[in-house]
Amino acid sequence: MLGERIRKLRRERNWTQKQLGQMAGIDQNNISQYESGKITPTRRTVDRLAEIFAISPEELIAEAPAEPVLAIEDPELLGIFREMSKLTESDRSRLKWMLNLAIRQLRIQDVMQAS
Repeated sequence: MLGERIRKLRRERNWTQKQLGQMAGIDQNNISQYESGKITPTRRTVDRLAEIFAISPEELIAEAPAEPVLAIEDPELLGIFREMSKLTESDRSRLKWMLNLAIRQLRIQDVMQAS
């Protein structure tokens, strides 16, 4: 998404929205709305932002390559992960820790049985 790309590039340079807006001659509120995806910059604005970021407009507009999707074929496991996504970040973190612990334990058991 273009807005996410603008935000990423701005943050990489440690610029505030206000600083970027001043360099581009754009109101800070518009920068915020571009980054959130509420409004889309005009082609002229894209060109100006690309110039400021020292990249081509095409690079600014280009979407990042899609990450591969992991297919979970086990319906029960898929259901568990769907339920996990509804939990708070804190609860998800605890469950991730428990899953990692269980996986490590299984690997240790596998190694011990193979010996």
